[in-house]
Amino acid sequence: MKIRTFIPALLAASLAAVGGGFALVMPRLIVSGSPERSLAILRKQAALIQKAYAVIVRDQEQALDRLTRNPFPKTAQDQFALFKSLNLDGETEGVALYGSDKNIRLWFGRVVNLEPLLAGNPPPLTPSFRPKQILVRDPASSVLSLVVRLDSGAVLVIHRLLAFSPEFRSAYVDEYGFLSARLRRNATVDFWDFRENLLDYERLFSGNRDEFIGTPRLPEEAPSILLFPLRTAEGRITATVSLRPPSTAANRRAVRDMLAFFSLASLALALLLAMIAGLVEWRALRQRRPEAVIASMLGLIVFRAVFFPLARLEPASSSPLFSPDQAGFLSWADLTGSPMEIFLTALTLFGLAAGLTHLFAGRLKRPGFARAALLLPPFLLSACVWVIEKTAVHSNISLLRFEPSAPFLLLHASILLFSGAALWPALAIFRTAFEHRKGSAVPVAAYAAGSGLVLFLLGPADELSSAALALGLGLAAAWAAGIFPR
Repeated sequence: MKIRTFIPALLAASLAAVGGGFALVMPRLIVSGSPERSLAILRKQAALIQKAYAVIVRDQEQALDRLTRNPFPKTAQDQFALFKSLNLDGETEGVALYGSDKNIRLWFGRVVNLEPLLAGNPPPLTPSFRPKQILVRDPASSVLSLVVRLDSGAVLVIHRLLAFSPEFRSAYVDEYGFLSARLRRNATVDFWDFRENLLDYERLFSGNRDEFIGTPRLPEEAPSILLFPLRTAEGRITATVSLRPPSTAANRRAVRDMLAFFSLASLALALLLAMIAGLVEWRALRQRRPEAVIASMLGLIVFRAVFFPLARLEPASSSPLFSPDQAGFLSWADLTGSPMEIFLTALTLFGLAAGLTHLFAGRLKRPGFARAALLLPPFLLSACVWVIEKTAVHSNISLLRFEPSAPFLLLHASILLFSGAALWPALAIFRTAFEHRKGSAVPVAAYAAGSGLVLFLLGPADELSSAALALGLGLAAAWAAGIFPR
């Protein structure tokens, strides 16, 4: 065995040890900064928030320009094709068309029904030929809408979701905000409907250069708050943002989480590199010796276990790979709480299934043990179908439409690994159980019928799906029994 093959794994393990040491020591060295420095940091963050909001306002104006630069189509088919040409994100953006009778006629993407605002006597909202940006709130969401009246009397509205806070909190229904997790870490954003009276805020900001600085309790302390507005292109306030300087304890916790994340990620990388080096170098593994297989299985279990604390640290939890709102469902020890955790669990199960199949390969050659093992494939397939159904149902990603995103690819890889974890031992059992019944179709047909009954009773799917799964098991058994030519 060549030691140099394991050098990358040793380096990664060294980085993990260094990161862990810094995570224990560095946070204690952080002290609070000067008030001037804290205020400068808050103002820099405020500028980034205003820039992010200005991008949304500009995108809406550009979308409206694309819709109105040419004569607006008259038919619904052409209008819908024009809406689709905007390439809007259907989760957060949308466009709607209202007729001259103030009733909605056509929409695409995520929209808000403005019929109650356009009706009434007098109506709360009166569209004009000049575009008007407003913010509309409901109990769960805040939407920025750009409203314009067309020459035909119809009303065109472009929507952009700014915030979503579900009324019923759940780990698998995530809140949404247009700001990144880094920008909203110490920020509180209050959205204001266009019908609300904000005269007091206008007076507050008019004499303070559009900001208000809270007075600290002591001169040496940082300002207690930095309050500033977000405005539309017409200058109307749509939201107020409160920034509070993070406490020393919060800064220490953030540094500790970042260093702990680096340490655990390096440890996971070291384990992965060690397993790859083992596959390349270990003669015992290439000879399939039991101790080498057991060592690989234990390494895979430890690799999966590292991600339990890692997934709960802020750098990971803010990533879509570890976000339950992308995909995730309840399971023992929360093994399937996000796309990455689903993939890691599937990878671990596949490795364990392959390892256990090898360890029990000798016992499978015994006729009695092999016949008893035939009870296992229907249960494995039922569990596999159950997990795949859970993954598909509790996913906010369309698994049937290709998306070049990491969560989409991870979920499809997970489905393949779950399937492999069920099929690998099943095929090994079939090869040994039907080896002495070459060319005999009767036991294969009986096994397929029995598997169908077990699958139907377990209920992983409907009757037709259970029959299809039983047929698949029967075909695999027939292939192992040599009924089909190889």
